[in-house]
Amino acid sequence: MLVRKVAINEEQVRAFCMEKGLKANSVKARTYSLCRQGCMYYQAIPMMKEERLRPLVERFAELLHRHSVF
Repeated sequence: MLVRKVAINEEQVRAFCMEKGLKANSVKARTYSLCRQGCMYYQAIPMMKEERLRPLVERFAELLHRHSVF
């Protein structure tokens, strides 16, 4: 279940191109993996401002409706 949730989080991050803001260091070519980015966004949800959280939640709902498992 957690792996599926992380995979959906990765899809969300890619859909919003939000990975641009998460750099591993100052080198432009090196960024966090999509799995790590999904985990970071998941951990940030409790303190996230509504204008940033709303698109994530809406996109997550769309992705859940597309998968028959949920």
